[in-house]
Amino acid sequence: MGRAYFSGIGSQINLFNQFRRHRPAIPHDFLTIFSIIESDGVFWYNPDNYNSKIGKRMNITMFYSKIHRATVTDANLNYVGSITIDRDLMDAAKMRVGQKVDIVNNNNGERFSTYIIPGERGKRDICLNGAAARKVQKGDKIIIIAYATMSEEEADTFKPKIVILEDDNSIAHEFEGLE
Repeated sequence: MGRAYFSGIGSQINLFNQFRRHRPAIPHDFLTIFSIIESDGVFWYNPDNYNSKIGKRMNITMFYSKIHRATVTDANLNYVGSITIDRDLMDAAKMRVGQKVDIVNNNNGERFSTYIIPGERGKRDICLNGAAARKVQKGDKIIIIAYATMSEEEADTFKPKIVILEDDNSIAHEFEGLE
Protein backbone atom coordinates (compact mmCIF):
# COMPACT_ATOMS: atom_id res chain seq x y z
CA MET A 1 0.00 0.00 0.00
CA GLY A 2 1.48 3.33 -0.99
CA ARG A 3 1.33 6.86 0.20
CA ALA A 4 1.02 10.02 -1.82
CA TYR A 5 3.00 12.85 -0.33
CA PHE A 6 1.96 16.31 -1.43
CA SER A 7 4.36 19.04 -0.42
CA GLY A 8 4.20 22.76 -0.88
CA ILE A 9 1.76 24.82 1.11
CA GLY A 10 0.22 26.64 -1.89
CA SER A 11 -0.43 23.69 -4.16
CA GLN A 12 -1.42 21.05 -1.63
CA ILE A 13 -5.12 21.83 -1.61
CA ASN A 14 -5.27 21.84 -5.44
CA LEU A 15 -3.59 18.43 -5.54
CA PHE A 16 -5.90 17.18 -2.81
CA ASN A 17 -8.99 18.36 -4.70
CA GLN A 18 -7.71 16.91 -8.02
CA PHE A 19 -7.17 13.60 -6.28
CA ARG A 20 -10.71 13.69 -4.89
CA ARG A 21 -12.22 14.47 -8.32
CA HIS A 22 -10.31 11.71 -10.11
CA ARG A 23 -10.44 9.10 -7.38
CA PRO A 24 -12.92 6.75 -9.13
CA ALA A 25 -10.29 6.13 -11.84
CA ILE A 26 -7.66 5.12 -9.30
CA PRO A 27 -7.74 1.59 -7.87
CA HIS A 28 -8.56 1.61 -4.15
CA ASP A 29 -5.37 -0.23 -3.15
CA PHE A 30 -3.23 2.30 -5.03
CA LEU A 31 -3.57 4.72 -2.18
CA THR A 32 -4.59 3.88 1.34
CA ILE A 33 -3.31 6.88 3.24
CA PHE A 34 -1.83 10.14 2.06
CA SER A 35 -0.44 13.20 3.74
CA ILE A 36 -0.70 16.92 3.33
CA ILE A 37 1.67 19.43 4.84
CA GLU A 38 -0.30 22.00 6.79
CA SER A 39 0.94 25.01 8.70
CA ASP A 40 1.06 23.08 11.97
CA GLY A 41 2.57 19.81 10.70
CA VAL A 42 2.10 16.86 8.38
CA PHE A 43 -1.26 15.11 8.66
CA TRP A 44 -2.32 11.69 7.37
CA TYR A 45 -5.75 11.45 5.76
CA ASN A 46 -8.01 8.50 5.15
CA PRO A 47 -9.09 8.56 1.45
CA ASP A 48 -12.50 7.09 2.35
CA ASN A 49 -13.28 10.07 4.56
CA TYR A 50 -11.49 13.21 3.36
CA ASN A 51 -12.66 15.24 6.30
CA SER A 52 -10.97 13.06 8.91
CA LYS A 53 -7.36 13.42 9.90
CA ILE A 54 -6.01 10.13 11.21
CA GLY A 55 -2.82 11.44 12.75
CA LYS A 56 -0.15 14.04 12.86
CA ARG A 57 3.45 13.19 12.18
CA MET A 58 6.39 15.56 12.31
CA ASN A 59 9.99 14.75 11.54
CA ILE A 60 12.93 16.82 12.72
CA THR A 61 16.58 16.80 11.75
CA MET A 62 18.85 15.82 14.61
CA PHE A 63 22.57 15.44 15.20
CA TYR A 64 23.30 11.79 14.35
CA SER A 65 27.06 11.33 14.77
CA LYS A 66 30.41 13.05 14.43
CA ILE A 67 34.08 12.43 13.99
CA HIS A 68 35.74 15.10 16.13
CA ARG A 69 39.21 16.59 15.57
CA ALA A 70 40.07 14.57 12.47
CA THR A 71 43.35 15.57 10.84
CA VAL A 72 43.15 16.22 7.09
CA THR A 73 45.64 13.86 5.43
CA ASP A 74 45.12 15.12 1.87
CA ALA A 75 43.22 17.65 -0.23
CA ASN A 76 42.69 16.47 -3.82
CA LEU A 77 41.41 19.29 -6.03
CA ASN A 78 41.34 17.11 -9.17
CA TYR A 79 38.65 14.76 -7.91
CA VAL A 80 34.92 14.99 -8.60
CA GLY A 81 34.03 15.88 -4.99
CA SER A 82 33.29 14.58 -1.50
CA ILE A 83 35.28 13.52 1.56
CA THR A 84 37.15 10.23 1.74
CA ILE A 85 36.99 8.69 5.22
CA ASP A 86 38.75 5.53 6.41
CA ARG A 87 36.13 2.73 6.59
CA ASP A 88 37.07 1.93 10.19
CA LEU A 89 36.32 5.53 11.21
CA MET A 90 33.05 5.47 9.26
CA ASP A 91 31.99 2.29 11.07
CA ALA A 92 32.94 3.71 14.47
CA ALA A 93 30.81 6.82 13.82
CA LYS A 94 27.95 4.84 12.18
CA MET A 95 28.36 6.84 8.97
CA ARG A 96 27.44 5.53 5.53
CA VAL A 97 28.79 5.75 2.01
CA GLY A 98 27.04 8.61 0.20
CA GLN A 99 25.72 10.17 3.41
CA LYS A 100 25.56 13.96 3.52
CA VAL A 101 27.85 15.47 6.14
CA ASP A 102 28.84 18.93 7.29
CA ILE A 103 32.52 19.69 7.62
CA VAL A 104 33.73 22.27 10.13
CA ASN A 105 37.34 23.38 9.78
CA ASN A 106 38.71 24.32 13.21
CA ASN A 107 41.73 26.07 11.64
CA ASN A 108 39.94 28.61 9.43
CA GLY A 109 36.27 28.51 10.49
CA GLU A 110 34.98 27.20 7.14
CA ARG A 111 31.78 25.18 7.26
CA PHE A 112 30.44 23.28 4.23
CA SER A 113 28.52 20.18 3.20
CA THR A 114 29.57 17.22 1.09
CA TYR A 115 29.05 13.44 0.98
CA ILE A 116 31.13 10.47 2.10
CA ILE A 117 33.11 8.06 -0.04
CA PRO A 118 34.88 5.15 1.66
CA GLY A 119 38.61 5.10 2.20
CA GLU A 120 40.81 2.08 2.71
CA ARG A 121 40.45 0.43 6.13
CA GLY A 122 43.23 1.09 8.60
CA LYS A 123 44.94 3.90 6.66
CA ARG A 124 43.26 6.62 8.76
CA ASP A 125 42.80 8.80 5.70
CA ILE A 126 40.67 11.94 5.81
CA CYS A 127 40.83 13.51 2.34
CA LEU A 128 38.77 16.41 1.02
CA ASN A 129 38.16 16.15 -2.72
CA GLY A 130 37.13 18.49 -5.52
CA ALA A 131 36.03 22.02 -4.65
CA ALA A 132 36.03 21.17 -0.93
CA ALA A 133 39.82 20.74 -1.19
CA ARG A 134 40.09 24.55 -1.41
CA LYS A 135 38.53 24.89 2.04
CA VAL A 136 41.18 22.86 3.91
CA GLN A 137 44.90 22.30 4.04
CA LYS A 138 46.74 19.13 4.89
CA GLY A 139 47.08 19.00 8.69
CA ASP A 140 43.92 21.03 9.43
CA LYS A 141 41.68 19.79 12.25
CA ILE A 142 38.09 19.22 11.15
CA ILE A 143 34.82 17.95 12.58
CA ILE A 144 32.68 15.70 10.38
CA ILE A 145 29.02 15.94 11.41
CA ALA A 146 26.16 13.72 10.21
CA TYR A 147 22.47 14.40 10.77
CA ALA A 148 19.38 12.19 10.55
CA THR A 149 15.69 12.92 10.14
CA MET A 150 13.55 11.19 12.71
CA SER A 151 10.18 11.43 14.40
CA GLU A 152 9.84 13.41 17.60
CA GLU A 153 9.41 10.13 19.49
CA GLU A 154 12.65 8.72 18.06
CA ALA A 155 14.49 11.97 18.79
CA ASP A 156 13.44 11.80 22.45
CA THR A 157 15.41 8.59 22.98
CA PHE A 158 18.12 8.77 20.30
CA LYS A 159 21.75 9.02 21.40
CA PRO A 160 24.22 10.35 18.82
CA LYS A 161 27.58 8.62 18.32
CA ILE A 162 30.71 10.70 18.96
CA VAL A 163 34.19 9.59 17.92
CA ILE A 164 37.14 11.72 19.06
CA LEU A 165 40.43 11.22 17.22
CA GLU A 166 44.10 11.59 18.07
CA ASP A 167 46.43 13.63 15.84
CA ASP A 168 47.19 10.52 13.74
CA ASN A 169 43.41 9.84 13.25
CA SER A 170 43.42 6.87 15.60
CA ILE A 171 40.42 6.69 17.89
CA ALA A 172 41.01 8.30 21.30
CA HIS A 173 37.43 8.03 22.66
CA GLU A 174 34.01 6.81 21.54
CA PHE A 175 30.72 7.43 23.31
CA GLU A 176 27.00 7.84 22.73
CA GLY A 177 24.81 10.72 23.86
CA LEU A 178 25.35 14.35 24.70
CA GLU A 179 24.83 14.17 28.44
